[in-house]
Amino acid sequence: LLAKHLGPRLGDDDPVEIARTGVEDLYLDAIEDHADSPSGRSLSSQRRFGRCVLMFHRFLVDKYHAKPLEELGGLAFGCLPVDANIISEEEFLRVLTAVRSARTIPAGQRIVAVLLLIFGYRCGLRRSEAYYLRICDIDSGHPVLLSLRDTDARKLKTANAQRRVNLSALMPEELPLLLDFHGNRRQVNALDRL
Repeated sequence: LLAKHLGPRLGDDDPVEIARTGVEDLYLDAIEDHADSPSGRSLSSQRRFGRCVLMFHRFLVDKYHAKPLEELGGLAFGCLPVDANIISEEEFLRVLTAVRSARTIPAGQRIVAVLLLIFGYRCGLRRSEAYYLRICDIDSGHPVLLSLRDTDARKLKTANAQRRVNLSALMPEELPLLLDFHGNRRQVNALDRL
């Protein structure tokens, strides 16, 4: 698989010589070629191919003293394509308006859906982080803070994902909606999920 996407780019060039001078663009092009191929459509396949590229380069470093990738501009596993879509403010507002006006969704669920959208777009929360928020995760003091930490229902992606998010700074326009919802739900049960 590696030879299929890397070989044509090398041509008659010696991979050891290229690896000594700079190979980052070559690797990135091979990764993109693989992602565009039928076998590279899935994210797991792209990650697997990226690991193969890194293992190949580690072999060149160990056996032929090529420059480590850190010295070649930092091509790393984290630079591989991620399964994310960037949306504009206009698109976010259009979806928000559509959800707010969707009469097929009960009013209580509509507010939760709106808040989940806001947490994702304004605060960068992952889907599982937003979905498993609890009322007690929100500190309605000044500033309003959201605590993200592991719970029985939610395990964060990494230990570094534990954090406190300043909602007053990230979503000032939507804060009254959240605080009103928070106050109403807090009366029911402080540990209850949003």
